[in-house]
Amino acid sequence: MNIQLKKSEKLLLTCILIIFALQSIFLVFAVPLWQGPDEAVHFDYIRHIAENRSLPNQNQTNVSRDIVKSMASNKFWFLQGKKSPTKNFLKTGSRPNYQSQHPPIYYSISAILYKIAPSMRLRAYLIRIFSTLIGLLTVFLTFLSVKTLFPKNKPLLLLSSIFIISIPNFIHIFSVITNDALFIGLFCLFSYLFIRYMQAPSYQLLALLTIVLAAGFLTKIFFAVAIVILACGSLILFYKNHRENVVNYDYLKSFSCVIAGFAVLISPWLIRNYLSYHSLMPPAKKNLLIYKNIFEIMFSSPVPKLMLRSFWSFYSVAPLNGLLYQFVLGYLLICLTGIGIYLYRCFADENNKIDESGILISFFCGFIVYFIFLLEFALKIASRVQGRYLFAFAVPLSIILSLGVLELFPSRWRMSAAKTISLVLVSFSFTTLFNYIFSLAGIL
Repeated sequence: MNIQLKKSEKLLLTCILIIFALQSIFLVFAVPLWQGPDEAVHFDYIRHIAENRSLPNQNQTNVSRDIVKSMASNKFWFLQGKKSPTKNFLKTGSRPNYQSQHPPIYYSISAILYKIAPSMRLRAYLIRIFSTLIGLLTVFLTFLSVKTLFPKNKPLLLLSSIFIISIPNFIHIFSVITNDALFIGLFCLFSYLFIRYMQAPSYQLLALLTIVLAAGFLTKIFFAVAIVILACGSLILFYKNHRENVVNYDYLKSFSCVIAGFAVLISPWLIRNYLSYHSLMPPAKKNLLIYKNIFEIMFSSPVPKLMLRSFWSFYSVAPLNGLLYQFVLGYLLICLTGIGIYLYRCFADENNKIDESGILISFFCGFIVYFIFLLEFALKIASRVQGRYLFAFAVPLSIILSLGVLELFPSRWRMSAAKTISLVLVSFSFTTLFNYIFSLAGIL
């Protein structure tokens, strides 16, 4: 299926890519090194591969002394809200690289860039720019996904495009060294291919989905939630064909083939783990949950609030407080109300062919599984950064949160509403950006 973009749509796409690139490149050079989430240890993982041509071993490979010294000179502790380093900060003997538990694809690609530059600082900035390039691809794929799913909905295309480039933490992730950048980019690619597959199933798309699924898992194991999305989509397509008495494609058999291909592609890494750790996955820190069940986490713990605050703020700096938090929470509730109305209208329509609604439901099921996992996972590490993990769902989130709010307006008002909300979001984003820049004054 070829997507034809009108002149106005090409102009919109160009504008959002330029706005994103300018913000991201600015942060690449404005933010001191190692002020991204675990940026120093991500860089050390890359260094180890480039210099040793082997993967680091979890709980055995230590962070290099040069990087620890660089962390100190760049006042790494500011990231944690401290005014001075902790005691014995420069000792490296008991400082293993805990990021060694992650799969190797992002680090292996970045290791090629590491060898190009002659110094640590230049290497770090080069890899940061690589993250920005992934971010540009992610924004492009998000735009393309919305256009593919809703080709005639201009207000939605405008608002969803502005929404995704107005989230400060989203821009921040694509301006630092982190495997989250490639993880989010691949998940957006999966989302786009999944939408194409749901609209016009083919074995070519299925093969691409299998490759992206394996590549994503070998970037970050959280990518496994994409299997849930594909499973839900396959069941919905199976039901759709059964209802319409059309038998031209075996969706369940195709899904089984995807799982088999996925298992084959990730098997080398699993075998390596078993030989190194006697386990299919590298050993990780135990989950030190202080809450007994998922309902207690959702309704009694501060984790959901912290996740929402960190979703729309920079890492550890400029968090949402007071009226800003209430504004974002209110906007979210309005969007969810609107999307509920949209889905009700879809199912109430007897002529509904389960196209857009089936795709959104598949994403929603995957998101619920993913979100529950994040809530369980959140309390074992710094919960203030958990909002960034939601960016994997950039495509469905931008669609749902934009479609939901537009659904509350009459059709003739939706373009005006999209323009007005877009201006508010952009103003909100730049306000947070300036707040973040001013907060960096203490370490520049």
